[in-house]
Amino acid sequence: MMVEKRESNRLLTRVIAHCQGNAEKIKPCGRFLSFTKDISKEGAHIVVSKKVDVGDTFTMGLVVPDYFIPLSIYSRVVWTRDVSRLVQAKENVTEAGIQFVRMDGIDGHKLEDFIKVHDPDESGKGPLPA
Repeated sequence: MMVEKRESNRLLTRVIAHCQGNAEKIKPCGRFLSFTKDISKEGAHIVVSKKVDVGDTFTMGLVVPDYFIPLSIYSRVVWTRDVSRLVQAKENVTEAGIQFVRMDGIDGHKLEDFIKVHDPDESGKGPLPA
C-alpha cells in the first residue's frame, strides 16, 4: 500500500495531456499521449501508452477544459504500475504517479483555479511548484 504524499486534495477527473519525454528511452520520438485519473496541485495519477520508469522526466501539455491553451508542466515519475494485461492491450499501458516539478506562474494559477472550481472542498493548501 502506498503512502499518501500529497498535501492537497485529489480531483478525480480525466484530462488529456500531450507529453514530450526528456529521457532517451521514451521512444518513438519521445512523444506520447496520456490522461489523468486524478490531479492535485502537486501532481497527478496518469495512464500512458508508453513504458515509463521512476525518475523519468517529461513536459506535459495538460489540456484543461476551461482554457484554450494547454498548461505546460515539467514532471517527474515517482511510481509506476504496468496495467497492460488488465486492459488487454497489445502494447505497453502504464499507470504512473507524477510529481509536478515546475510550471510557469500563469499555468500554476490556471491549474489552481481549475481545481478550485471543480472541487469545492479544495482550500488552496500549499504553494504550487515555481
